[in-house]
Amino acid sequence: MSAYLRGKTVFVQDCYAGADTKYRQSVRVIKRICLAQPFARNMFIQVPRDRAVIKAFVPDFTVLHCPNFHADRMMI
Repeated sequence: MSAYLRGKTVFVQDCYAGADTKYRQSVRVIKRICLAQPFARNMFIQVPRDRAVIKAFVPDFTVLHCPNFHADRMMI
């Protein structure tokens, strides 16, 4: 997937899963098309627009959204 995305324009969104800060998981959503952005904004909690928080953000999970990627069946 990373080879497919290399050199292409991608949209990155950092967010959180879980409202309780004790159990919260950080998630980075990488999208090939910007039309998937409303899904991530609705599904996850947005990172505050504080420069210190954004710089310190380290994702626990990364979600890759590549709807036009077609896997080669011979490689599976």
